Amino acid sequence: LRLSSWAGFFSFLALLSFLLSIERSPLFWAIHHFPFFNLLHSPGRWIFITVFSLAVLAGIGFDEFLKEDFSKRRAQIQIKFLTYVFFVISLASLVFSFFALFFEERSLIFLKSLFLRFIYSGKSLPPEIYYDYLDKLFYYLKPSLYILEPRVFFPLVFIFAALFILHKYKKGIIVPEQFSAWVLILAVLNLVFVFYFSDYSVPSKV
Repeated sequence: LRLSSWAGFFSFLALLSFLLSIERSPLFWAIHHFPFFNLLHSPGRWIFITVFSLAVLAGIGFDEFLKEDFSKRRAQIQIKFLTYVFFVISLASLVFSFFALFFEERSLIFLKSLFLRFIYSGKSLPPEIYYDYLDKLFYYLKPSLYILEPRVFFPLVFIFAALFILHKYKKGIIVPEQFSAWVLILAVLNLVFVFYFSDYSVPSKV
């Protein structure tokens, strides 16, 4: 198989396993009705396949990036695109963190008012039940978006460092040997931080 075929396969596998790892996912519910898969009761375990697939894709991308015939213009476009995505995610995290830190209660009240005005029909369950669900959803998502949460802050730092190194390498400031060394250092540091903060969580108010 060509390298592009492997990249396509692991890209599909990463996306599929990620969707299956989402709690109460319709896809997980559907596949759970097939033999063998009905023995898997924890959707979160699919995330291991996602991580493995992303690791393989990172290795493929690293090899392609070091090739001399790799299009410089193509690499610059990809780096620029990733940089834009990084800043959009960082900005979204900063905005969410600002409101969660200074206007948490007001933000929840505003969300509930939007739900009551545009979504709630008045013919189903009492709105208080949906309000309770919105509270739980907010505090469930908060550790994944709150920038002061280590599991959010440090990945952003590592992504910024990786983009910085890519930018310097493509400009010729960093030679291939130095680039490989920096990638190894970032990978080791990332592994250390993942293990250190793997059990860290923000106490829920609900």
